[in-house]
Amino acid sequence: MTYYFVKLNFSYHIRRDISDVYCFCFGFSMAIFAVHFIYRYGAVNRKFYRKYLSGYKEIYLYVFPVCSGSVYGFICWLFLWKDEDKNEYLRSTVMENYGLDIERCSYVSARFWLIDGNGNVYPDARMFFAILLAWIVLGASLFSVIYFGVRYYRWFLDLLKKQTSQSQFLKSLHNQLFHSLLVQCFLPLILMYIPAGIVFIFPMLNIHLNVNYGFIGLTTAIYPAIDPFPTIFIIKKYRESTWIIIQKCFFWNKIFHFLSVKKQKTVAPSTQSTSYF
Repeated sequence: MTYYFVKLNFSYHIRRDISDVYCFCFGFSMAIFAVHFIYRYGAVNRKFYRKYLSGYKEIYLYVFPVCSGSVYGFICWLFLWKDEDKNEYLRSTVMENYGLDIERCSYVSARFWLIDGNGNVYPDARMFFAILLAWIVLGASLFSVIYFGVRYYRWFLDLLKKQTSQSQFLKSLHNQLFHSLLVQCFLPLILMYIPAGIVFIFPMLNIHLNVNYGFIGLTTAIYPAIDPFPTIFIIKKYRESTWIIIQKCFFWNKIFHFLSVKKQKTVAPSTQSTSYF
């Protein structure tokens, strides 16, 4: 079983709306990364850019994430919102692991396997259908990342093969950009798509990992922060400039520390009584 929890001291309807917004933001963020790769490829392939992204067509880059987030949020709202059966199934688990009353929790959940009156386990077709729709949304994003990442990769390979007449500086720069691209292609796979796949695949196979799936929101939030790091640390000019900035920060920290220590060592004026005649 897969579930997300939000503990809030709001009314039922507000908690449900906030959970729906959270699901929308998750689907929206997954699509944003696909748009990033599409735009990156269009920036180097001008023919592709003029055909699909120029002029009014650029609005597609903004509409796609909104549509993706809306569909994902609607799926969670329609199929995955909590009900009495899910409450009873999760009540003891939530109390033991989180110390929370299930009635005061707002969550979306997918329970793939049900138990009939005879104790037999059978699949819930409605949940499998809901997750199939969610996979289509996430799969479109993953396909875009892989497809345009590979196209960008091939463009770079062709560029590197044509470097016979270029200077050593440009060859080195293109190689650095190439390696930076490889790392940036693997980051979303490791931090977003693989964790999102784990959330659904193992419960669908009726394999209980007993994992707190809240880490997926954390990895998704971390990705935009660390995405520039490959460019900063792999490309020589960026790396050198970053090191200079770090050195300057340490230099000023040493100056401030020296001044503060010197101020503390200053002898305070003597306090002696004065006699008046």
